[in-house]
Amino acid sequence: MFYKESRLRAIIIAALFALGLAFVYIGWTLKGQMTGLLLMLLGVALLITSIFVYNKPYK
Repeated sequence: MFYKESRLRAIIIAALFALGLAFVYIGWTLKGQMTGLLLMLLGVALLITSIFVYNKPYK
């Protein structure tokens, strides 16, 4: 599975982490709007997914 390949796994983790941080930051700048909240929730979901991908080989 792709979780075993360290280079591909590192790229996936980095991409999810960067995209998650970007969504949280962009959502934070849209104060008082529902779009900002949804972007922040999507960003948090991507950050949690990056943690899941990181921890998958250790199960």
